[in-house]
Amino acid sequence: MVARVWEYVWAGGPVNVLILAVCFVVVYLGLGKLYQYWRFGREHRALAAALAAKDRGVVAQAAARSWLWAGIAGAAPENPGDAARLYHNRLREVLLTCVPLLDRGLDTMAAWIAVAPLLGLLGTVVGMIRTFDIIMEFGVGNPSLLSDGISVALLTTESGLTVAFPGLLLHNLLRNRRNALVRTLAADGERAVSALAGGGAHV
Repeated sequence: MVARVWEYVWAGGPVNVLILAVCFVVVYLGLGKLYQYWRFGREHRALAAALAAKDRGVVAQAAARSWLWAGIAGAAPENPGDAARLYHNRLREVLLTCVPLLDRGLDTMAAWIAVAPLLGLLGTVVGMIRTFDIIMEFGVGNPSLLSDGISVALLTTESGLTVAFPGLLLHNLLRNRRNALVRTLAADGERAVSALAGGGAHV
């Protein structure tokens, strides 16, 4: 299987090798973002389970064990009246830190995905130039010679589109997941702040 894939890649020439490299970069970035979003989702589920208990002590313990929410749990207001404002400030700091982390890499991934069909177009041009060179040198009487340049043009175009389409779908999935996580983290944070500040939670 690997040998056949490698044979297909080399049949398209150096441009096809570049498209394969782009594919690896896109997959690497996509898997990295999926893992990152899974980690954030795990933190959300842990805090949501603690909030379901409606106990401020349980919420504080769960937040203290979380790498994401530890900053909120570590806030210790000297004046109980300032608790809500302090916790909200800590929540704002957490969101200002984590939202750029969720965004990081998405624009880079989109740029690499856009490169794939452009490389496919480059391969098409290279293949057609090779075909015309063969025609100028040998004429059109030998189809086997002409097929080499035409195959390069078609294979690179196919490879570029094959990488771009799934890449776009993966990027759209990651973007939607990012938006959902931001909304979820903001909502969880507000509920945690309310619980830690004593706003409706049972102490």
